[in-house]
Amino acid sequence: MIAGSGSVDRDLTQWFTAELDAFRSDGGQVACIGERGIEPFVPLDHGGGAEIAATELWRLGHRRIGVVAGPAGLLTVHRRLAGIRAAWARLGGELPDSRVVFTDFTRSGGREATLGLFAADAGVTAVLALGDVMAAGVLTALQDDLGRAVPEEVSVIGFDDVPFAVDLRPSLTTVRLPLEEAGERAVQLIADGASPARQAPLGVALVARGSTAPAGGAGGE
Repeated sequence: MIAGSGSVDRDLTQWFTAELDAFRSDGGQVACIGERGIEPFVPLDHGGGAEIAATELWRLGHRRIGVVAGPAGLLTVHRRLAGIRAAWARLGGELPDSRVVFTDFTRSGGREATLGLFAADAGVTAVLALGDVMAAGVLTALQDDLGRAVPEEVSVIGFDDVPFAVDLRPSLTTVRLPLEEAGERAVQLIADGASPARQAPLGVALVARGSTAPAGGAGGE
């Protein structure tokens, strides 16, 4: 079973595919969680989840958002960022490159990215972090380093709904991916030993908690 994001590095992807082909030639069975050019796979709707999160921020009146995006070389990051941009374009918003910060999928990465984001544009009223671990760092930077109240001054949305998201201060609004179901389906694909017809992506949902609120007077462009 293969989990985690694929890479946009073509050479790395080709090498990895060759390794899997060799594994299969020895009788191994492979299944992937998420689409990364490997069959069979269990599709996850990264782009759709990001669109839901961005649409929720728009509904709350946020127009000047920032994105803490994770590593630039990961397919998952590209798909989630594409979902945000698609929603923002549909709604009539603007998301300049200066408000998208690539960083490590870590708490410290989220913190440093947020400090850089607000140094460049202190008028941001919401941050969408493309991973809950980074979102923990976003909350630390906003509240402890910058003295910004969450969600009264700045709203924060994460992605994945990891178990500790509900224990953050405040509890984290996030996009829930059905990871347990995805794992079960991947195991079944391996057990079946066959590549079934292409499946629809597993559903995603926004889990609203304490880190989001309507934008205040600084919410416009």
